[in-house]
Amino acid sequence: MGVEFPPLSDIEQYIDEIFHSFRTYFWIKKHRWFVQCDWCPMDINTTGILYTLPYAFDTFYCTDGSRSKSTSLNDLDYSSYYQVQTLEHIHRKQNLGEVLPLFSFQFLNIRHLKVILPFNDNFWSVIPTLDRLISLDATLNRDLGYPQLQALLDRAPRLYSLSFCHLNNFSMASFNISSTSIRRLELFQKFSYGLRYFNSTECCILAGSSLVFQCEVLIIDVESRSSVLDFINIMPNVRVLVIRCNDDKSSRFHLLEANDELIEWFHDHLLSKFTYSIIRNPNYNSQIILWIHRGRSRHL
Repeated sequence: MGVEFPPLSDIEQYIDEIFHSFRTYFWIKKHRWFVQCDWCPMDINTTGILYTLPYAFDTFYCTDGSRSKSTSLNDLDYSSYYQVQTLEHIHRKQNLGEVLPLFSFQFLNIRHLKVILPFNDNFWSVIPTLDRLISLDATLNRDLGYPQLQALLDRAPRLYSLSFCHLNNFSMASFNISSTSIRRLELFQKFSYGLRYFNSTECCILAGSSLVFQCEVLIIDVESRSSVLDFINIMPNVRVLVIRCNDDKSSRFHLLEANDELIEWFHDHLLSKFTYSIIRNPNYNSQIILWIHRGRSRHL
């Protein structure tokens, strides 16, 4: 549950007062029930999270510079977080060389990780192993995050899905990242004024990368619909493409009409090449979903 600390209060003393009722024979000796409070001193409105140990939920939010206090006799009882399978790193603007307090927890059973790069090196202590990681959602603020992204990929032998967002111009360095296990790739760029689409040159370079070559599911926004054909022709294993084309001429007010210009264009250009099925995404009408089967040519 959330804890709101009084203004200008001694936070640790305030937490000790909360803990007083939990430091009893009934809680600690008889049942071995413990509670912990996490808080971030750098937050303007200082609040904390109070929970029992072992941690009972499958999702945890880890904030840079956070501190913890517990009634447990062992502050480094990492087994208390084995239930956590989804970990989200809460990024705080900082000097990467800043000395932050070490985290008092580790997560050994992570399946899904959401992180903003680059992060302070202290965060590595939280994720000593990524052997069970299957999906990674990474947001890059600047190119300095690429070495950390590659390090994450190197530590995750079972990683299946990578969602990769760049908040600035897409750097060509990203085309050099590699992983032998990734089969689902989501690439997009987001700016304060909206999305940016991959141009034809970027798509050609991307299609030639090992990461895309082995991919089975690709989600991407492109300037030109012709880039989609390039991806299909170059990617031997692609099964699903989820795409948004900047040259889509269909008005969002007319997407439910029988004659969808973009879908008709794909019918004209794919009919003789692949068995496929194509629809508008019912949840996001600006997206096209294209299923591909490299068998006898026909469309569904």
